[in-house]
Amino acid sequence: MIVVDDKSRNKGEIERICRKASALYLRNDSRAKVPQRALARNIGLARSTGEIIVFLDQDMILPVDSIEGHVSWHRAEERVAISCQVWNLTLDRRFLRRSRFTSEELREASQPFIQDSGIVWSRRGSVHRSKNWWAFLSGECSFRRSDVMRLNGWDPFFEGWGGEDNEIGYRIVLNGMDIIYCEDVKAFHVLHEVGPRERYERSVSALKNIEYMCWKFPELSRYDRLIDRRRELEEFRRRYEGERVHESWLHEGSRIIKDLMRKWRK
Repeated sequence: MIVVDDKSRNKGEIERICRKASALYLRNDSRAKVPQRALARNIGLARSTGEIIVFLDQDMILPVDSIEGHVSWHRAEERVAISCQVWNLTLDRRFLRRSRFTSEELREASQPFIQDSGIVWSRRGSVHRSKNWWAFLSGECSFRRSDVMRLNGWDPFFEGWGGEDNEIGYRIVLNGMDIIYCEDVKAFHVLHEVGPRERYERSVSALKNIEYMCWKFPELSRYDRLIDRRRELEEFRRRYEGERVHESWLHEGSRIIKDLMRKWRK
């Protein structure tokens, strides 16, 4: 197991957890001020030695049978990437302090997150090899090491939030591989609050990543889902920036009035 620390502020605590779990601790110490998930994954990939590589975000929880599920799928299918069915956890924080969970326990405390209504989910005995790259989720996904190395890993020019999973999904399809969306391998995402400011910062970085993706693959600039996503992000950014400007006007107006009142009193 490899843990890549993407410039966190609690390095010592993460190192202690890694020692306890006998995990290799690596750290991305680049000077970038934004998260670099793609680069962090490549750092871990470069030090990996296993035949099958499972990538996992820090806010995901694996049931005890999850790794076994990934391994069995890759042994049964060749030249595929595995993307899991994602569930959003609504667990009590005290419950999350436990170290082992079954799929049944986690599912009972979760709600399904539907990324794309066009997904055809696969079960054992009913396998659908998909070219639907847009719905590829990287919070918990897996590859044969030879396949992900043939893809040259993740694109490290994706920084901040969003886009790196869609981009590698597109390259998976371009390289003649298929995606299997596994219904029986669950990914459980721990929900965390995202305030307006963080949503705004995410929208800014996501728009930059979309622009980069369209520069890299010009044919995607005409892709409907990407156009809709860009429009949605731009609308939120304009609305947020408009609200901030309005607040600054109110603040400036209030300051002017206070100055005038002080002068009048004198």
